[in-house]
Amino acid sequence: MHKFTLAVLVGVFTIGFCDAQAQTLKLARQPVSHISDLAQEKIECSLKKMEQPYEIIMVPWKRAQQGTQYNKYHGFFVATQTKARDAYAVRSHGVLSNNWLFIQKNKTPTPNDQNEFWSQSFTANIGTAKLRWLKSHQDDGKIKGRIIEAPTMEGAMYHLITGHSQVLVENQINYDRLVKKNKAAETFTTYIAREVSQGVYFSKAFLAKNTAFLDKFNSALKQCLTKKPL
Repeated sequence: MHKFTLAVLVGVFTIGFCDAQAQTLKLARQPVSHISDLAQEKIECSLKKMEQPYEIIMVPWKRAQQGTQYNKYHGFFVATQTKARDAYAVRSHGVLSNNWLFIQKNKTPTPNDQNEFWSQSFTANIGTAKLRWLKSHQDDGKIKGRIIEAPTMEGAMYHLITGHSQVLVENQINYDRLVKKNKAAETFTTYIAREVSQGVYFSKAFLAKNTAFLDKFNSALKQCLTKKPL
């Protein structure tokens, strides 16, 4: 009797373990994003090392985050850490280092000119941590000028070029691609606004059911980040 009961229990736990391993991880990302492309290579490397089935879903950035919050997706990438995201998900170790920049047209007040600099108008993309960061500085009185919300990175750059805003906040990778594309590096001056890393956010609901997942992912990620190209 006892042997039979034990066998049944072992069978139940084995089935549960296999189901967890077989679950397809659903990660959301932006459809057109050079940063996400760079990060995806490392993320896929990590998941393959774990032998974790996965699916990458392309959706608008805001929807990727909301979908994770409401358990449509198991996570999203690639993101900086914020309190809002921490409320419903846990971020992995950093996948990319990608500093935020203050980008200005030449001959405009710089961060060294504290009063004049923070009295200018700023712009950043809608739905980004950069925009929330700017708004937090406006709320605490540091930014005295207005903040323009741009639908895209190109739109934010347009506001800067046309003079609707004097300071654009964008990350280093996006900025490098944009100025290279437009051959306009000599037009702008940049300053580091914030040193940041970006990682994968996994929903707390998913991690609660897969308690060992994040440690295994971070361990695999470390190997993929130190892996030398052939």
